Order: sequence, then structure tokens, then C-alpha cells
Amino acid sequence: MSMPADLISYLNDQSGVTTLVGDRIAMVSSPQSDALPRIVIQEVGGDSPHHMTASSGYLISNYQITAYATSTASARAVMEQVRLVLDGFRGDMSGGGGGGGTTIDMCHKQDERDGVDPPVHADGVGTFNCQHDYQIAHAVSVPSFA
Repeated sequence: MSMPADLISYLNDQSGVTTLVGDRIAMVSSPQSDALPRIVIQEVGGDSPHHMTASSGYLISNYQITAYATSTASARAVMEQVRLVLDGFRGDMSGGGGGGGTTIDMCHKQDERDGVDPPVHADGVGTFNCQHDYQIAHAVSVPSFA
């Protein structure tokens, strides 16, 4: 699997997270019709360090993880569960703990913020969100130019 798929699989295996969101964890976007609360993950940048002759085979990815909910308190509760299983994590991020997934060397929470998306209809109250930014370091294959 890829790092984003392993991240989703890993979060789906965490009971503290799934107790609140079920399987409503998606990459990039989720339908507005999905039930709340839910989590959306976006890769928003990264760095692939190089040494003198080639890629180092290491990637430091920046992910923005957002919980959408019916209140700020609910969105924060979801993100607290995410923080408890991600911030400082090191090891195999495979689904089911069976190995073979992305090996994480570093996972650090960098920032957080709250927000609200305006209602789609005049009678709505909007959707509240809480976002955390994570920096996640892992190995990647080194390109070969033979």
C-alpha cells in the first residue's frame, strides 16, 4: 500500500478514533452527505532530502487531518483521539498490525486550528472542524537512472 492508504488503514484500526467516526475517514475529500463526525486527510507538502549523488530514499510528508462535526467540541474530541494515536508514533503503519505497511520513523503534530464552514442552506448551522498538521517521515524507493 501507499503511505496515504496506510494512514487511513491505521486510523481505521484505532478504536478511539472509530468509536467516534466509524469508517468515515477519507483522502482529499468526502461527500457532504456523509454523516458527521468524519475525518478528511490531505497531503499538503513534503520534502525529499538528497545527498551528493541521489535521493536519500527518505520522504518527510506534511499531512493536514481535519475532523468535521456538528460542534467544535465534537471535532476537537475526534482530533484528540487522532493525536493520541499519531503524535510521536514510530513503527509499522500497516492495517491490522500484520506488518508490510509503511514504516514510520517520525510523526510529529506541528499545528492545529478550529474553523467552521458556512451552511449550504439558509436554515443550516454550518459544519465545524478542527485541523491538525502532521509531519510524517518514512522511507521511499530511490530512483534508478541506469
